[in-house]
Amino acid sequence: MTRVYIESSLLVLEGPGPEGRMSRPDASRPAPGALDAITNLGDAGHDVVVLLSGAGRSPGRPQSLPPGLADLPSETDGPGVPSSGGWLVTTDLRRCEHRPPGVRSILVGPRRPPGPRPTAHCDLEARDLGAAVLEILAREAMA
Repeated sequence: MTRVYIESSLLVLEGPGPEGRMSRPDASRPAPGALDAITNLGDAGHDVVVLLSGAGRSPGRPQSLPPGLADLPSETDGPGVPSSGGWLVTTDLRRCEHRPPGVRSILVGPRRPPGPRPTAHCDLEARDLGAAVLEILAREAMA
């Protein structure tokens, strides 16, 4: 069974923060396609773990997840010792630099401009969580 670590910020919509800017995760609403993406991973036999550390988390208080996602296993400090062939789905390029050996990574977000690649890099890039899950499923099926 392949373990897939997904940042919690990819699973929730952002809500209004100070001055009306969209900056705070809203734990009451799942991100579009998040439930389908997690279901697709589960149907394919993947073990999903939510990473609760990062943006939107108050110190000492774990971030909550929307209904339908709240029962997923979670970790607060990032991947520990993953199984061989695991995946890390992140929005933070720095997480790719510190990922455990043997874990493949996908950076979710807008494409970076062409040019020299920074020292830290992820194995793949995807526009959103749904595209990242499709990459995982396709690569696992072709392996």
